[in-house]
Amino acid sequence: MKKKLSFIFLFLSLSTFMYAQDIITLKTGDEIKVIVQEVGTDAVKYKKFDNQQGPAYTIKKADIFMIKYKNGDKDVFAAETPKAEEAKPQPTIEKGIWINGKQSYLNDKPITRKELSNKLKTDPQAYAYLKKGNTLGVTGGVISLAGIVGLTAVVISGLNNEDAKGNPVYNKPLGLICAAGIVGGIVVLYVGDAQGKKAIDVYNSNLQSKKKTSYELKAGITDSGISLALNF
Repeated sequence: MKKKLSFIFLFLSLSTFMYAQDIITLKTGDEIKVIVQEVGTDAVKYKKFDNQQGPAYTIKKADIFMIKYKNGDKDVFAAETPKAEEAKPQPTIEKGIWINGKQSYLNDKPITRKELSNKLKTDPQAYAYLKKGNTLGVTGGVISLAGIVGLTAVVISGLNNEDAKGNPVYNKPLGLICAAGIVGGIVVLYVGDAQGKKAIDVYNSNLQSKKKTSYELKAGITDSGISLALNF
């Protein structure tokens, strides 16, 4: 009877020893019998079950499918979902400048005169037309204003000076000069406005040319002969 009990005790001890182990199942399907020492954030530290006095090993959690512990508990490591890449801001595709009445627009958004001027400064050719237009605009305004003031003075003076019959006496030559000044000033203003529109046309034209010309052909001489390179 004692021998039978000893045998049963020995069998139970061996069974307990056999199952007193942790099992790491890799994503490849391989199993490793281990004693798990630590489950970290990114890795698992363990010792081999058949060499518990030996060195400790580390394995990445990304390579592990499951850990089955000796008490029957399990840890299943799901595949990490890759983080979605942050959306990168797309560069604004410039559509150009256009005018509706007195309002200017850039990429379909209204802009001020100062913003328009700053934008045209990026294109020397267009900005040259803009500066000329602004100069003509100021000049035309001054000439027109001077003509209006002079013509007003001629009319007032004529009303204050009457001939023998009581009719106003106007200084006709001066009046004609003032009237010509008003007309001339308006013409200069019109030309200045046309130069401003020309500046926008040149800017838009150069912008389209830059979009179309997106390559560069380079030639050079090497030891083996002439080389050509086309850069996009």
